Amino acid sequence: MKDKTQLVILDDEDHIIRLLMTLIPWESLSINFAGSAKNGIDGRALILNKKPDIVITDIRMPGLDGLSLIADIYAKLPKTDFIIVSGFSQFDYAKNAIAYNVENYLLKPINREELQTTLEKLVDKNRNRQKEIRALRESSERKKNSIFFRLITADTDGTVFNESELIAAEDETARLCIIKIDSSETAISAKLYHLLADKIAYILEKHNICRAVNFNQDIICFLCVTASNQNSGLREKFSLVCFDLQKISELFPQLHFTLFYGAPVTRSFHLEYTELLKMLPFRRRKNSSQIIPFEKIHTAMCPDRLLNNWNKDCSKILDSLDPLLADVLAAAFVRRLGNCPENQTEEILVAAGRRLAVRAEERHPARQNWFSCILMPALNLAGTTEDLFNRFCTETQRMIAETRMEKKQESIRPIRQADAYMRDHYMDYDISLEKVAETVSLTPSYFSTLYKKETGIGFLEALTAVRIKKAKELLQDSSETIAKIAFDVGYTDIKYFSRIFKKTTGITPNEFRQFYG
Repeated sequence: MKDKTQLVILDDEDHIIRLLMTLIPWESLSINFAGSAKNGIDGRALILNKKPDIVITDIRMPGLDGLSLIADIYAKLPKTDFIIVSGFSQFDYAKNAIAYNVENYLLKPINREELQTTLEKLVDKNRNRQKEIRALRESSERKKNSIFFRLITADTDGTVFNESELIAAEDETARLCIIKIDSSETAISAKLYHLLADKIAYILEKHNICRAVNFNQDIICFLCVTASNQNSGLREKFSLVCFDLQKISELFPQLHFTLFYGAPVTRSFHLEYTELLKMLPFRRRKNSSQIIPFEKIHTAMCPDRLLNNWNKDCSKILDSLDPLLADVLAAAFVRRLGNCPENQTEEILVAAGRRLAVRAEERHPARQNWFSCILMPALNLAGTTEDLFNRFCTETQRMIAETRMEKKQESIRPIRQADAYMRDHYMDYDISLEKVAETVSLTPSYFSTLYKKETGIGFLEALTAVRIKKAKELLQDSSETIAKIAFDVGYTDIKYFSRIFKKTTGITPNEFRQFYG
């Protein structure tokens, strides 16, 4: 719909055209200059091309006189208004033109106020006419969209509707099309959603490709109706629509649009729409085509084999608790998943995540909330299929790394408890591997193996190291006898203490006291 009133000037004198352009208050009346011509033939062609709202024309012009031009244009564009300008008092000649939307007859020299008053009247008339047209059109569009919504959702509310409400001609071909909006953000704000609805409605109207449309958050379904002999150029029209949608993506980079179109409708709109929604991909693949016919989306693939192989990989991952292996096997899984239909990828990926979670929980109870509290929230933030795959691999690797670390902490905890017990009881002559193992609730053999694995030395070596360290401190800081110090650090035999001390430090207790005491 035009925002400004369009005006054309026809006169065979240049200075009259320039004068009129000077006298007309273009901005205050919101009038747009659509062109001028100096003869009736060119003027007629200009009017038919530009379809202005107002024409200011002289009566006497070369090629085609003003009255003949007005009569001809009135037959083709009956809503066009005319203002006649003439240098002669020819009202008797011109009054016949009153029947052809001639608003006024202005004599030269032109009176500014009379011209402006006439233009104001015509601009108001044009605005009111456009409002009426817009109201009728919007009312018609609302009715069609309401019927379309009821047909695709089967929400008839007791009222009987059928496809003939929207498809009148027998030679018309109808198909349901869907524009899907994918966003890298968690959700599309209400304000942005309303803006998108307006923009997309304008684009569909601009390309004359939509009979009715229904907006439902990120899925816009529209009815494309064409003459049966025009279906060959349909994809070109879709390309023009996607070109304009791409302009929206340039303003809002988080948004991506994909246009899916179905085959000619052969069943009820509701059945067709329901089937299309089942086939609709969850997310857009990176660099995928903007225009996709639904028949190219296959839905018959069974994911059982893929998931069975993943079950084996889950066992390998949880047996090793190796984050690198987890990343490799998860990446291999999503690569194979990339060959599946787009509308099944998320469903299969979620099933794979659930299977890994169940197995992980069986072995490591601390992972019981990983699927619901960590994996699913991460997947729900994905904006594209590639992002979905990356998040799955990342969260799988992170879960295995955390489980490995926790398991390591669990194995280290008895060692720390044992070391703490030795620091507190190193002076006990009866301290032993069996007693410390009992304290940390492990069998002596397992504790001995675990202790050496985690520390690199045996339990007896560790106990000796603690006792000799304390003996060094006592030899430096006290005047107690060697025998008393040996007893204080858990040795009842002074000779054995001296031998162990020399073996550990390279010198005897007395030599150590002389050097460092």
